[in-house]
Formats: sequence, structure tokens, C-alpha cells
Amino acid sequence: MYHSLYFPFMELSGVMLMGLVIWIGGGRLFDGYIEWGVLVAMLQYVPRFFMPIRDIADRFMTLQVAMASSERIFELLKAEPEPEGGDHRPEEVRGEIEFQNVWFAYVDEDWILKDVSFRVDAGNSLALVGATGAGKSTIINLVCGFYPIQKGAILVDGVDIREWDPEELRRCVGVVQQDVFLFAGDIETNISLGSPDVSDERVRQAANVVPDVNRDRPSPVDDPECGQDTGSA
Repeated sequence: MYHSLYFPFMELSGVMLMGLVIWIGGGRLFDGYIEWGVLVAMLQYVPRFFMPIRDIADRFMTLQVAMASSERIFELLKAEPEPEGGDHRPEEVRGEIEFQNVWFAYVDEDWILKDVSFRVDAGNSLALVGATGAGKSTIINLVCGFYPIQKGAILVDGVDIREWDPEELRRCVGVVQQDVFLFAGDIETNISLGSPDVSDERVRQAANVVPDVNRDRPSPVDDPECGQDTGSA
């Protein structure tokens, strides 16, 4: 709000001051009190007069952004360490998910999920549809174990997620976003992001699934990506 009002006000003030200089200076010029050079010099001084004021406003806006960012950093520093979780690391994951009377709230008892129960068998799909704030993203975050639930239980392959090793649990979850985002670097970095133990062979197999990525390229995996968006995911 401040930014949207301050700078238009400064521009308007500058224009009005220029008009005032032309009006008064023009009259003095025709009366013979000043020369053309004086009027031109005054017109050049007006923008310079407002430059320090604009700089102060820019620094103030930068300070506000820095303060907002510092608040997020302090919130992160004050956050409690994540519970270590269990040690369940199965050799094979089927992908069965079950919510059993789950209650969850981000703050106190402002419940986002109230006694939610459902089951998704391995190999099946479930569409979560609802308005903003209905809890769709919350359910995904809870499956990944990002937040502890207040009541109920969440099972993956019949095992409570609190007994799972958090790293193993999240390794089994994949996300496909609506908008494709590519990190700066080569294609291999984008494919293997978050999984340093992925072999080169698996990376090349994944790259070959998207023909637009490696078409007309002798070594597609090592090519610099530089933010290229092929529109495929």
C-alpha cells in the first residue's frame, strides 16, 4: 500500500514542481530578470532534488523486505527439531494408504481435518477435490509425515507412519506439479534431484521417457539445462 501510493505521489510532485518552475521562471525570463541558462539549469535541478528522496524510499522498501525475510528465518530457528521417527524400512513398498479417524490442526484446535477416514489400496487412485483451505495439501503433507497428527493414525502398507523411517517414507512419495520447474544445471541434476544414489543408467532411462528432452542430442543427460522447459512432465 505504501509503495503504491508513495512513488506516484513523488512523480506527481516532481511534475508539479517542474510546472511551477516553468511558470514562474518563464515569467521572470520574459521580464528580463533571468537568462535562458538559469531557467534550463533550474529545470535540470528539479529531478536531482527528488533523486535522494527516491533513494530513501527504495532503501526503506528494501528494509521492509529484509525484515519480513528475517521473521521467516527466526521462525525456522525457533522451530522444534523433527522427531526422529521409527526405523521401518521395507524392502518393497506397495503404496497402500489408510487414514483412521485422523484429526489435525495447525494451531490449537482450529481443526483442518476432523475425524477423516479413508483407504486407498495399492495401485488405485484417489482424487482430492475441494475449495482452498479444505485440507487437500494438508493430507499430502501428513502422508509424508511433515506434521504430527493430534488424533487417529495414518498407515502406509499397514504400518503407522510414526514407525516408518522418515527418509524412507518420503523417498516413496512422488510429486507431479501443475507447472514444471527446472533447476539450473544439466538434465541429470534435475532427474536425480534428492536421490544422489541414482545410477547413471536409471537417469538415462528416465531421460528417454521424454523424447523432447534428448531429441537431436548426442549426450542428453550431460547437456546443460539452463532452465529449458519442454512442457513435459
